[in-house]
Amino acid sequence: MIFELWGNYNPDSEIFKKIKKESEEDPRIRIMGPAPDEKLVEIYDSFDAFFFPTKEEGFGLPIVEAQARGVPGIVFSDARIPKEVCEYCIKVDEEFPSLDYVKSFKEKYYDRFKK
Repeated sequence: MIFELWGNYNPDSEIFKKIKKESEEDPRIRIMGPAPDEKLVEIYDSFDAFFFPTKEEGFGLPIVEAQARGVPGIVFSDARIPKEVCEYCIKVDEEFPSLDYVKSFKEKYYDRFKK
């Protein structure tokens, strides 16, 4: 499994420093930077799942974009994301589901994601 971190981040934040350090020791963790608009479809299509690691979000457009490509979203159970956006998301507290579960979720809800 590969974990790609896309987006803007504060290089001075403690969590980013920790992820950066771990990425230097583990080649499965990749810090990618901002996602260019012209590559969004290609990026989403490369995912088995999309983890949206925020607790506060206005709407959650990246979740909708991922689902429009048939990719299951993973969100925190207590994230403040509209229920309409995360209705078909995998909700986690701490532990991530197995890759087999994520793939079965994708198969089960693929058509609903696309709608």
